[in-house]
This record gives sequence, structure tokens and C-alpha cells, in this order.
Amino acid sequence: MVCKLAQLYDSNIGSAHLNPVDEIISSATPKITYFQDNGLLSIDTSLGLEVGRFYRDRRLNYENLQFQFGLDYPNVEHTNLKANFSTSYSETGTPNPIIGERTDSNIFSVLGGVHYHFHPIYGIGMDASSSNMKSLISKSGKRLSDVDREMLRGFIFYKYSELLELKLSYRFRENLIIGNNADSISLRDAEKMSGEDESVSIGAEGSITSLLTGSIEFGAFRRKLNDGISYKDGFVSTTNLEWSLRPDVTILSIALNADTIPTPVNDSIISQTLLLDFNHSYTQFLSSSISASYGIVDFTNTLAGNSPRKDYNFSLGFGVSYLFSEYLTAKLLGNYSWNDTNSGRGFKRNTMEISIDLKM
Repeated sequence: MVCKLAQLYDSNIGSAHLNPVDEIISSATPKITYFQDNGLLSIDTSLGLEVGRFYRDRRLNYENLQFQFGLDYPNVEHTNLKANFSTSYSETGTPNPIIGERTDSNIFSVLGGVHYHFHPIYGIGMDASSSNMKSLISKSGKRLSDVDREMLRGFIFYKYSELLELKLSYRFRENLIIGNNADSISLRDAEKMSGEDESVSIGAEGSITSLLTGSIEFGAFRRKLNDGISYKDGFVSTTNLEWSLRPDVTILSIALNADTIPTPVNDSIISQTLLLDFNHSYTQFLSSSISASYGIVDFTNTLAGNSPRKDYNFSLGFGVSYLFSEYLTAKLLGNYSWNDTNSGRGFKRNTMEISIDLKM
């Protein structure tokens, strides 16, 4: 069992463009985990509850359930067929910069996959997933739209070496936004922004060089929405790399994520985010990190004057971690983020968190 205790200061709890509200939030997150990798079946599961209390506005207090369950079969190294299954449920409360208010969301997802090796160095695979998100505005309790997504992906992989695998993928997704039945405008906009998208990408996973590890994926998507006019082509990527500048001491992490995403506020956006994180270990007990991110969000249904809304998001962060023992870790985290938009004023947000991780 593990438990995280945290004290957070947030200067803008809703990422509001006007009249930001600051808060102090106390939280405790106990979690039970179970892992088994003996025999042919590997099991990984966890159950947690995040309890948060706001210093001023008690309407925002929450008790968020977090559940995850995963299976892998067979649990052996050399086999032609591998299958996996996972499911998760999470409740979250986060600021929504699109509407400038804090929202509560419940997300349920199921994912399954099969990989088959025709030959020791190449094979095919297929993944399928389904997810559902339900959201509401925290203070008012007003329901936002539900978002359902169905995904099917097929790929061909080639084992370039013992440490590196190459992959060619095709993905099809159906995106359904279900509007609020009490709001005719919400129903209309949700129907317009629902639709389908397809993507083709190439990638590599494993040790790209002796000091560079992770995964790279680049490709393009084509999106078709039900409004009949929003056909879009764009760039898609899911890239996560770690560069060991000094092995086990200094690591530079790079993440690039780009995709088209349906939202519970009846828009289908195109998001691109680049994240850099620099981590350095001074001793086996003390480490620190600095990070920076830059993102662009293109809206489809939300207008700024006569043109679609466009946001530019920036953030800078730092972290310090001290390992007292295998049972106790203390962290100090800080972040400054800001937003520029062609839709009115942007926003600024500062957060500072002190936390303790306990293992029991």
C-alpha cells in the first residue's frame, strides 16, 4: 500500500481569463497495488481514492476513485503470440482552459491487443479500445457533453535488432460527442463536431542509440466531421524519448504529442504539445528537475471574431525530490503557465506543491 499526502497552492484554479480565484488544496491519496508475474499470466492492478479539501470554496471538495487492471499473456520472452487487456476508471477535477472553469470528469476505458510473430524478426498486431468521458462544471453542476471514442489500429512491426523495433501503423477512430439533452444548441453543436478520423504513421521503439531510448512515432491524420465542411489533414505524433547525458545521473526527456481530439465543450480541436524535462541526481537520495512546454491548440467550432479560436500554451516548472528511505520520499514542485489566445485575454497560473509519498 502507498499513500501520497500533498499541500497545493493554485493561483488560478479554473484557468480563468478574467477574475482568477486562488486556493489552497489539501489532498490524501491512499492506493492499494497488486502485481503478479509468476506463470503464464501477468496481472497488474491498483485501487486508490484521492480525497481533496479546498480551504475557501468547499463546494469543490472531492473524493475521486482511481482503478486500473491489466493482464498480459503469455508471460514468457520467446513466443509467437502475445495478448494484453486493460481497463481503467478514474475521477478527476481539473481546470478547463477552454471555458475557464474547473470541471469534474469520470473516464472509463477498455483496451485490448494481440501481437503475432510470423518470423523472429517481423509480425503483425492489432489494438482496439473504447472510452467514455462524462463531465460537469464543478461549481454549478451543469452537465457538459459526453465523449465516446472507439479505436481500431493495425500495424506491421520489424525487429531491426535485439534492442530496436520498427513499426508501420494504420488507425481508425469514431468520435461521438453526446450533447446535453436540456440544451438544443449543445445537441446541435455536439452532432456537428462528432465524426471519424484516420491516420497512418511510422515509428521506432527501444534503444535508438546507446544513450537514447524510448519511442518515436510520426504520421498524418485525416478528419471528417458531421458538419460536412470540416475535412482536415494534420500531423500526428506520440513520441517519448530519454537521452542519458550522463547515465544514471543526468537525463533529458523529450515528449511530442499531436492529434485531433473531441472535447466535452462541443468542439473538435487539433492539439500539438512539446515537452522538455531535464533531471539531475546529485546523490542516490537527492534529485532535481526543470521542465518547459509549448503547445498550440486549433479550434474548429469556437470562433474568435470571424475566425476559429487559436491558443498558444506555455509552461515552466521545477522539482526537487529527496528519498529519506525506501518508505518515505518528499517532493517540492512548482509550475508557471500562461496562455495567449486570439479569443479575448489569455490567462496565467502558478502552482506550488509539497508532497510526501509513503510506502506501507
